[in-house]
Order: sequence, then C-alpha cells, then structure tokens
Amino acid sequence: MASSIPWRPSGVGAVPDPAYAIFITQHALAAVQAHIGTPGSTGAGGFLAGELLSCPESGRAYVVIESAIRAPFPVVHDDTKRLLARGWEVAQSGVRAGREHVVGWYHSHPGIETTLSPGDADAHLTFFDRPWHVALVVATGGEAAGGFFCRSGSSEWHSERLPFYELSAEGPFAPSASRPSIVSWANYRTEAEVVPASDIAARAAALPRLLLYPDEFAPDPPRIPHAARYRRYGLFALLSAAALFGLYLARGSAAAPAPRPPDVARAPVVSTNQLDQLADSVVLATAAYDLRANLFASRRMGCPDLARGLVEMEERWMAYSLARRDAPGVLDAPRSARDKALDAQVDAVERRFERSPCPRP
Repeated sequence: MASSIPWRPSGVGAVPDPAYAIFITQHALAAVQAHIGTPGSTGAGGFLAGELLSCPESGRAYVVIESAIRAPFPVVHDDTKRLLARGWEVAQSGVRAGREHVVGWYHSHPGIETTLSPGDADAHLTFFDRPWHVALVVATGGEAAGGFFCRSGSSEWHSERLPFYELSAEGPFAPSASRPSIVSWANYRTEAEVVPASDIAARAAALPRLLLYPDEFAPDPPRIPHAARYRRYGLFALLSAAALFGLYLARGSAAAPAPRPPDVARAPVVSTNQLDQLADSVVLATAAYDLRANLFASRRMGCPDLARGLVEMEERWMAYSLARRDAPGVLDAPRSARDKALDAQVDAVERRFERSPCPRP
C-alpha cells in the first residue's frame, strides 16, 4: 500500500470494494497503454499475468498484475472470444517460466465507452470465471479513460468500474511526497498528489513485442494437405520408394548416354540449434493441445478449436521431421532420447483426439 497510488472511479455511484483488491505495476500498465496506443492497433488486446496473494496480517486476498502479453490480432466486430480462445493456451505456457499466472485480459474500445460490452462479458465468463480474474478496458477515442472489472454477485458487474492500485517500482513513498504516476484517465481520481512519470511509458513502448502464435498471422504459406498427413516413418517410406523408382528409371535407360542434369541447389543443412528450436515448438504445440483438450472437456471450447490444436501440432511435427532428415550426422544420445519422447507425445495427442467426439480436420 505504501508503494501504491489508490485510484477510484469517478462520475458513477458508489461501487463497493471488490472481494479481491487489484494492484497493477506501472510497467504492466505502461505496456498495455503502449500496445493500445500503437498506430493501427484498433481492437488491440492481450493477457494480464501476475499472482494471487493474501495479506498475512489482514488475511485479505489481492491480485497483482505484473506484466502484459500482447496478442498479435485485433478484436473484430466485438468478437473478444476469438482473441481469448486463440491465445489462451500459449499465454498459459508463456507465463510458466516466470512462475506467474494468467490473471486476466485487456483490450481497447474504439470509442469512449469503458464498460464491458455484452460480447466482452460473455468472453470473460467463458475463460475467466473466477472472482479474482480481471478485465481491463481502455478507450481510445476522446479523453484517455479505462476500467477494471471482475465478476461479482451483482447483475451489473460488467458496467461497474472497480478501484485499483497503481504499484510503483520505486518502493514506498514518503507520506507527503508526490507520487509519479502514468495514469491519466479522466474517469478515475485519486486523493494522492501525483506527477507524470512519462519515462516509464517510454521504456514500455520500446520493449519488444511478445506475440502469441506469431507465424499464424504472417502471409499464408503453402499448407500441407491435412487429409494426407505424413508421419515421420511414412514420409521416409515415401522417400525410399521415390529413390527406388529413380533407380529403376536409371537402369532402364543405361543403354543411352544420360544427359547431364542441370545444377540443383542443395537444401541447406539444418544445424542442431535449428533442430532444437523445432523440437521445442513441437513440445509447445503438444502442451497447447493438452490445454485445449482440458478446455474442451470443461465445455469452454468447441470441436473447431480442438481440431485447430491438432493441426498446429501436426504441422510443427512435420517441420521437425523434415529438418531431422536433413540434419547432419547422427543425433547424440540426449537428442535421440528426445526424438523418441517427441514421437510418443505426438502419438498421445493423436490418440486423445481420436477419443474425442470431434471429426478429424
């Protein structure tokens, strides 16, 4: 509390304090505002990562938002469910390394409205149904404004902006000192004496973007036909058959001098580092599918989303298998063990999907 600036909504009736106090670091808030303020970021959104804690003295629980994860696609036609569904699994995977949790989400409204729309409220209840899960809306039209929301027992929870605490990185403030703040929302007020802290926002704007599924939004590459998916051993069998057929043609034309074939550029040799990165992408894809399957089991995802996870896993497995074929030499013992483990993980995903009621894509 001594390191924070309390903010309360203004211009509305009295809103009771939430069951879980909301703290957000200046770094996380600046990252959200930098993302939403980026040119061409209409409908921008992403996820909020942090922790759920409790005060050892009072016993009151509170949520601390420590960072923001950008989603590289916008919310179109108020379809916030799509943003959350397509990014949920990787957002969960991305926070594990930092021992954080996905505690909420954010997105921008193009006008001046800072309450949750019906589509926003539905998406929040679908993916963030705990009372400490936070939704943050920032308006990009007119004056700067925003709003924090959590599900509560009130039927109007989606329109009741909640108070929050802006957590400074500078440590506790002296009682009479001015507090540097990056909040400039017209619909929130504070009784603390604050001064602008624009350098924090500038640092956040310069941070590299963290994207979810970045390759998914590049120009569409040629896709492998899903109806004719080749597993690793099937692919090698196909290549062997092609080689035998070539040998047959060479024998049949031995009497005639063979024309000199044109120079063909050899495929670049795959380095072990590249192979390791592709293997990591398979591990991530199988973990993402497991999370999709859990959401499907709890009826928070449909068959199209589950099938998409299967396709993404198979495409990454195919990319790894092709690179594995072109890798120089023989894999060392740890990589050989990893190769077998990846094959087992892919098989497990395939079997799990086959046990689901969904048709194969």
